[in-house]
Amino acid sequence: MDKALSTKLRVTMFIAIMMVVFNHAYNLKIKLATGTQYVKSDSATAFFENIISKGIARIAVPLFFIISGYLFFSSTETTKINFRKKILKRFKTLAVPFLFWSTLTFTIMYIAQLLPGTGHFLPYKLLRNCSLSQCLKEIFASTLVGHLWFIRDLFLYVLLTPIIYYVLRKTGIILLLGLVIVWFFEPFQEWPVFNIYGFIAFITGNFIAIYGIERKLTIAMSRWLIPIWVVIVFVRAYYLTYYGVEIAWLKNLGIMAGLAAVWFNYDLYGFFFEQKQIFWVTSFTFFVYAAHFAMIVIAHKIWLTTWGVSEASALVGYFVCPLFVILICVALAILFKRYCRGLYQVMTGWR
Repeated sequence: MDKALSTKLRVTMFIAIMMVVFNHAYNLKIKLATGTQYVKSDSATAFFENIISKGIARIAVPLFFIISGYLFFSSTETTKINFRKKILKRFKTLAVPFLFWSTLTFTIMYIAQLLPGTGHFLPYKLLRNCSLSQCLKEIFASTLVGHLWFIRDLFLYVLLTPIIYYVLRKTGIILLLGLVIVWFFEPFQEWPVFNIYGFIAFITGNFIAIYGIERKLTIAMSRWLIPIWVVIVFVRAYYLTYYGVEIAWLKNLGIMAGLAAVWFNYDLYGFFFEQKQIFWVTSFTFFVYAAHFAMIVIAHKIWLTTWGVSEASALVGYFVCPLFVILICVALAILFKRYCRGLYQVMTGWR
């Protein structure tokens, strides 16, 4: 992989993780020990949050899966793939940090629920009342730390790469087009484990790498993708906010337009993140992903408890809390990397 493409992937993934943090910053419904607090679902605050969390940020997860699928096959000749070696490497970079963060979060939450000063911020079911099998489910099925489903499912996809490779070599574009059609119309219910739509995005990345499509992909007048994406996002947010209607095909059309807009217009924003003073921060993408979730939940609860639940406080907190959490995550990553390097490597899958 050439340096320009490697840099583009690294910057794009950092931007995607910022989108993920804002996606999880959605704060129209906050659970506290005193009860669930709501912000009006048809308010201006809801509209702005739907534009970002339910619109712009929706491209982040499929983008991660596509890039992950691409990277699996991009580093070696597809005729000489050592699947065993690649899968073992992914066990180290995916399964190990998944188990670490899931177990760590379970332990911290278990202890925090026992303390009167922090327990009211965590109105999740009492973990001390769970049986051993329920505790293991919380850890391995990632029901406690919802965002970890991504690396759990990604590792499951990796285990299927020998089959994916064989089928893609036999069917090529026909299989890909069929899967994209399936993804677009969403005929399947969401599964508790193994997200079928993430699997389709992963296979898309596999296809791009196997057939060398990244060398051919260009879109004339790519600037037009940006206003198209913006219009779709605004229309969908309007219907979602003021009519309570989710239009699945419009959501997926927006994701497709957004993925293309972000990728093919990289020159509009990439130079900013490639500056030496900023580029180093992109090395902490995985740490921000793994560490941010509990922080953003607690940050919002503290914010709304302090400033009250209103449209104004929710909107300001929606922007302040994610930026604060990202800064905290980067600061923690720097400290761990400098003073606990061995632990940091385990936490980030040796990235």
